Amino acid sequence: MTYDEGNYDQYTNGETGYFYFFLKHGYQNITEDVGNKEEAPFDKYGLSMIAVSFYEDGSVNTITSRWNHELENGNYDGDHIMSVEDLCKLVHANIYQICVDKRPKNEVPSSWKLIKELPDNQNLYYDNDKKDYLVTDKNIRRVKYFEGKKAIVYEGFGNENYDALILTNGEVIGGKDLFIGEHFFLGNKLYVNLDFKVYEMNEETGQLTENPDLKRFSLRNGYIILANKDEKINILYPDSKQLFSKEWYDKLYDFRNLNVLQKDNFYAIIDIPEHKFVSDWMERQFFTGFLFVFKTKQNNLAVYKYGDNKPFAIVDDVVKIDFITIAVRKGMNYYSLSLPNSIDEISVTEITREEFDSYK
Repeated sequence: MTYDEGNYDQYTNGETGYFYFFLKHGYQNITEDVGNKEEAPFDKYGLSMIAVSFYEDGSVNTITSRWNHELENGNYDGDHIMSVEDLCKLVHANIYQICVDKRPKNEVPSSWKLIKELPDNQNLYYDNDKKDYLVTDKNIRRVKYFEGKKAIVYEGFGNENYDALILTNGEVIGGKDLFIGEHFFLGNKLYVNLDFKVYEMNEETGQLTENPDLKRFSLRNGYIILANKDEKINILYPDSKQLFSKEWYDKLYDFRNLNVLQKDNFYAIIDIPEHKFVSDWMERQFFTGFLFVFKTKQNNLAVYKYGDNKPFAIVDDVVKIDFITIAVRKGMNYYSLSLPNSIDEISVTEITREEFDSYK
């Protein structure tokens, strides 16, 4: 019927809709060779099998010929080869009278309480047994629980098959061609990325407005990276409603557990989960693929490896050899440090002073 289960879900709007096929007598013996690609999709082969997908309410979603999308071009859309009226004329019948939904309707469980009727024949319930909210269609063929969250993204909402953000109070955010990004709550206020802009909604009033201060945000485990209209960076802890600092910064480098804030030409290592600085402000010397070198206030050089917020070494001099290797001097001793990827340990090799000087 379709190439994969994902396609089937798309055409049936998450299995809430259904398919009917119109088959010409003897269609099994009608091959592509019999067809005429010049007349496709309305040739003998194309019209020998017509697939029609319907929405849950019985309205037509797509009408596709046997050619499917193979010969699709600017002249016709493979999923909409003709109107419903033209299909009725072709089959000499009213398709709405013969293509009825014969699937049994599921009954609403007694533990479900209706919270709100949503657009496009969707409903919001509260399941008293599971102590959770859920969204389902009128025939209860597709059920999605909130799993304790205050909002969920419901993919394939309504006849226009768009993604919708649904709140436990029944507010629905979304629409055709509207991109819904990440979202989070701060108290009773929702923040959501819509078409790459940040909007906020008061959960009590339902009013949705563009946030005048934020340009974007990115959710992480236990915290949120914020960027304001001036492209300055801060970190929000939603549980405590606190920012990492009153000050906003130029950039945040995320090297797994090694997080580096930049302010002008200075850099500081921070521990985001612990909400604290773990180094003073330093000057950047250079970064390789997975090794990062800074000059401290004491004029020493601190070498950090990817994923570790504690310095691997404090040295007196350093030279970059290539993308994965550096040479360092500590006192009168010289070493090469190599880290080919982010998960290995640093390989340390003692070298001569002459070798060290040759890299300069």
